Amino acid sequence: MKKLFLFIAFGFLSVGLFAKKDTVSIEKAYLNKLIKLDIKGKGGYQGPCIAMQLKSLNPDSMVLFIEAGRRLDSKDSTQQDILVVKDLFVSLTFNQQKDVDVTGYCCQARKGAPAAKSLFLVGALADKNLFDLGRYLNAAKKLNAGTIQNAVWCISDNNELSSVTDDGTEEVGKLRKFLAKMKGIVTPWYNIFYKKVPGSLFSGIPEKVTGNIDYYINDFSSVIVNIRNIEGTVVQTFLLGKAVPRGSHTFNMEWKPGKLPAGKYTVYMYENGRKLKELPIELK
Repeated sequence: MKKLFLFIAFGFLSVGLFAKKDTVSIEKAYLNKLIKLDIKGKGGYQGPCIAMQLKSLNPDSMVLFIEAGRRLDSKDSTQQDILVVKDLFVSLTFNQQKDVDVTGYCCQARKGAPAAKSLFLVGALADKNLFDLGRYLNAAKKLNAGTIQNAVWCISDNNELSSVTDDGTEEVGKLRKFLAKMKGIVTPWYNIFYKKVPGSLFSGIPEKVTGNIDYYINDFSSVIVNIRNIEGTVVQTFLLGKAVPRGSHTFNMEWKPGKLPAGKYTVYMYENGRKLKELPIELK
C-alpha cells in the first residue's frame, strides 16, 4: 500500500511538473526576454541550413515552438531570408542552453545564398500564402529538396509553377495542384528547367521545356509537332514519324528554346495535316 501511495504521489508530481511547461512561440519568447537567441546560417540555403542557440531566462520550464511557416530575416540584405518548413519543439529548463538545427528554404530567389555564420533575426510568421505553404510542406512526405525549393520560390517570388517538375509521383502531383489552387491557375502540363548561372541561385533563363503528350491515331499516319510563337511563326518542329501505326502513343517532348524571347507559345500536333492537339506554353 505504501509503495502504491508513493507511486500515485510521484505520478501527480510528474503531471504537475509537466503542466508547468508552457509551449511558447520562439518569437514571443524572444520579445518577452524569456530566452537569449542566436541565429546563424550554416552555409547552405536548403534543408537543415539554420543553427539556433537557445538559452532560457525563464524561471519556469517551457517548450519553445519554432513554427513551419516562420520567415527568418537575414540581416544581410544581399542574402535570402529562410522559410521554416518543419516544426521544431525545444524543451528548456531555467538557464539551460541548447543548440538546434532548423530546416528551411530560401524565399528570395534572386538574392544570394546565406553564408556560413551569417546572422538572422527571428522574423515573423510569413504572409498567408507562404505560411500556408510552410504548413503544407511540414506535413508532406517524399519531396526532394529541389521540388521543395522551387515550390517555395513559386509562391515567394511568383516563379512559374512549371518550375516544380512533375516527376509522375502522387506527392508532387498533389503539391502542384495545391500550388495551382493557391495561385488561381490551371496546373501546367509541362515543366521548365532553368539555366544554371554561376553566382546565382535562380537565373530565370529557361533552358529546357519538357512534357508528355498522349495521343491516339486510327491508322498509319504522318505525325508532326510544331511549336509556334504568338504571331503564329513556327519556332520548332518535331517529326514523330511518317508512318506511325494505329493506337495510343506518348510524345515525350523536350524543347530547348535557346534565345527565344519570353512570351506565349503553342504546341500543335498534326496527323496527316489534321490537328490533334493544341497546348499552351508560357516562358517568363
